[in-house]
Amino acid sequence: MNLDQDETWRDTPLLTNLHAKGFICLPIFVDKKAVAGVLAISPEPMPRLTDEDQRTYFQISSQVSIILQNISLLTETRRRLREVNLLLDFSRQLSGLEPDSIVKALLESALRVVTTAHAGVVLLYDEKEGFLRAHAASGYANTGNLMGIIYHPGEALPGRVFFEKKPRRVDEVNFARDYSLPAEHLLRYREATAGRLPVSSLLIPVQTGERILGVLLLDNFNTPAAFTSEDEALLLSLTQQVALSLENVRLVQASQERATQLQALTNVSADLTSSLESSQLVSGLLDSLHEVLTYDTAILWLREGDVCLSRRRAASPIMKNEWV
Repeated sequence: MNLDQDETWRDTPLLTNLHAKGFICLPIFVDKKAVAGVLAISPEPMPRLTDEDQRTYFQISSQVSIILQNISLLTETRRRLREVNLLLDFSRQLSGLEPDSIVKALLESALRVVTTAHAGVVLLYDEKEGFLRAHAASGYANTGNLMGIIYHPGEALPGRVFFEKKPRRVDEVNFARDYSLPAEHLLRYREATAGRLPVSSLLIPVQTGERILGVLLLDNFNTPAAFTSEDEALLLSLTQQVALSLENVRLVQASQERATQLQALTNVSADLTSSLESSQLVSGLLDSLHEVLTYDTAILWLREGDVCLSRRRAASPIMKNEWV
């Protein structure tokens, strides 16, 4: 209350420059954490605070804390509502789309909601070839070159995120370490970005349960630590919806293919059982099999004594069936 009598605060540079002779400082709490402080100074020494004065000041501090907490809760609620609306709109948008359109919708939504992202790409895993390849890209100087880059599981940042099945926020990208790729792909990457290297990145796995389908990658070319934990949480929700949609499309396609095969098998069985002539049965067997299992060429070997005869069938109309 009187700095002339208080050696602890008397020579404080801030109070000296403000010509303070006394001061009162109140903490402001939100969720039991001090988020601000209020400093009130007096150019003259102040009388000693009474218990009633202290209760008044604490009441003022408490009221300000409640107001700030309400504002914080309101802001958080609005943000959550925007996220919920975004997720609902995104879910409706995915309905009835083909896989390529689903992937493009994911990238467009990610770049729209994460405003700090300058560019992005969605990489999907090719189970037959065993690598990740870009299926949608935006914001890069030459997306065509980016589409030609492949990542094996564990290779470079996208490959490591795919292998670990965990999202990653990279505050500062070390390109030499984080993108250890063959020279051909490094050249493609340089041409795709026009020589610009990402400063920070956000990578989210596209997965449903333990099944991982690919990786969403967002890049910022100017600012370190451009992405936040809120960005990560929101994109995780988007990628999970996309993974479920892609998995549903795959299951529907597999069911349709299976149904087609079963129908073809039923038709073939009916044709074969109606054939009374063995020669007619052998002659049409491979033709009937082609309706169930698509193939380029097939050979049926028949044994007659010590001689094996083959019946060859080619899918191409140029090649004809023949006895060998």
